[in-house]
Amino acid sequence: MGDDARWVEYWGRCEWAPIPGHFDCDEGRLGDGETGGGARVAAGRRRRRGGGGGGEATAATAAEAAAAAEAATAATAAEAGTAAAVGARTPAAGHVLYLALEHGGLTAPTVLWGGGRVHVVPAVEARLLRFDGSWVHAVPRPACEYLGEDEDTAAAAAAEGLGEGEEGAEDAEDAEGEEDAEGEEEETEKEEEHEDVLRHVLLFNTWRGAPPCFAGAHDEEEAGEAPTDDVRARCVARAAWRRASPREHGAEADASCALVARLMGGPRRRARACRFRVDDVATARAAVRAALTSNGSPESFPVR
Repeated sequence: MGDDARWVEYWGRCEWAPIPGHFDCDEGRLGDGETGGGARVAAGRRRRRGGGGGGEATAATAAEAAAAAEAATAATAAEAGTAAAVGARTPAAGHVLYLALEHGGLTAPTVLWGGGRVHVVPAVEARLLRFDGSWVHAVPRPACEYLGEDEDTAAAAAAEGLGEGEEGAEDAEDAEGEEDAEGEEEETEKEEEHEDVLRHVLLFNTWRGAPPCFAGAHDEEEAGEAPTDDVRARCVARAAWRRASPREHGAEADASCALVARLMGGPRRRARACRFRVDDVATARAAVRAALTSNGSPESFPVR
């Protein structure tokens, strides 16, 4: 695949669990680059304090500083929820290898955000998903969780050809109005009780330079004591692999679909974002729902 990274970090997951949106990063060094837009704002302030001579020069310097601070704030807001917001070190590439699914098939996609688009990749046995290591990604459960729909609601809406629903719009308004208190401790996320459903995946990241660090000593101990799975895996020759490029949907001027996804961890881990990310997908809701409940090819949608 042309990956020249030296290190591979890998782990696995056997069950279909809801995984909040997150970017993979060097957890042990997460706080080392805590600058983001803050450094740019500080530079603007230093520039403002350095104003010299007469009133006109001072006013001009202050105006430039204000403009710089405004631009820095806008950049910080745009980066919120991404690795860039906290200067986090991310892998060169992330990978999901789908090994086995309940009864050989399951609508349990991986959702990714990157390049100004949201990407939906259905879980298909023997499929290998490879993506930019800085991208935010998640696993919804149920599949249409980010539309505010459970399995029954999604099936009924699809059968009736329904578009934007009131429930999804209300979820978007609630999430947009939610703010985090300053200095908030990492939140305890309550997971709903779910029936065990097989969704066996091998997850691995490739890293250039130094390998990633564990976030704490207990993590390293747990990694060493974790049980291993006895899985019989086979791989066909590389020449027989087939590329499954996502179908890219264009923006529809009159279409809009709210996608509301919970983000992982506390403020630092969420990279200064609120607990939910809300995206305005420029596509009909029915098209997004169809992608989330598909067992076929990946699909990609533009985000406003």
